[in-house]
Amino acid sequence: MAKERIKPSTVPALVETPGKHCDGGGLYLQVAQPGQASWVFRHKEHWKSLGPASLYSIHDVRDRAHGLRRDIHEGRDPFAQTA
Repeated sequence: MAKERIKPSTVPALVETPGKHCDGGGLYLQVAQPGQASWVFRHKEHWKSLGPASLYSIHDVRDRAHGLRRDIHEGRDPFAQTA
């Protein structure tokens, strides 16, 4: 059974819970300490910050992660692209 994606309504609570919270497809909400969170994308062993959770909604970063996955599918390095 596949793990559920992060629900937009749960993001405020997750931002207070240290750790990496998986949304699927390489997208994570990384919380260093309560209230200090950023969205990150993982490809192989590399991680890239997509921005702070306080500025970017889960919908924004899902769109961005989709573009990064498209780059991977088309044979491009997703981290070679500039933000």
